[in-house]
Amino acid sequence: MEEMNTAETIGPIVATADPVPHALTESSVLHNATAHTELKASIVALQARVRQLEAAVEEMRSVKASAEVQPAAGRKTVPFAQVSLLAKGATEQPGAPSVDDALHSLSIEQRIAVKSGLLRAGFMK
Repeated sequence: MEEMNTAETIGPIVATADPVPHALTESSVLHNATAHTELKASIVALQARVRQLEAAVEEMRSVKASAEVQPAAGRKTVPFAQVSLLAKGATEQPGAPSVDDALHSLSIEQRIAVKSGLLRAGFMK
């Protein structure tokens, strides 16, 4: 009797269940194959892009390393004003503390007059 109750209980469940729940139809197999092929193509494209990006990063690293090794290329020529002063025999920059030291013995009015004359002549900036 107990067996009968179990059969009666399971009977409606078995009757409504799909006999082959995951039956593969031809269209589903074709769809899965196409999706798989598209997925593989996407993976290959992404791997190629990763290789390109890795190469670009490596190139940037090598450029950065070479830039750190080489000194900065700044101006290596002397300005024209300094060249002309050096040609005249001046060894110092005009307006250096030595001018103030030389004018120390003069009065303030005389210092101002001498410095303004040097400025007009172009010996001081």
